[in-house]
Amino acid sequence: MKITCLRNYNSPAVSYKVGQSIDLDDTRAKFLLVNASKSFEIDLTAMSTETQTGLVAPDRRGRGGRKR
Repeated sequence: MKITCLRNYNSPAVSYKVGQSIDLDDTRAKFLLVNASKSFEIDLTAMSTETQTGLVAPDRRGRGGRKR
């Protein structure tokens, strides 16, 4: 899962800067989204697909739905 850092985040193990896009496994990403919710958000650009018309449509999995 890709998440984006909204605020500087520091912990004893790791630190992230504003605007940094991070690719983490689902468990770590969910941990950061829950415990530091104001510092991270899901990177929805990583969950988009290009349609036949060339438009980019977001994948519903970003909102908790399933891909068909």
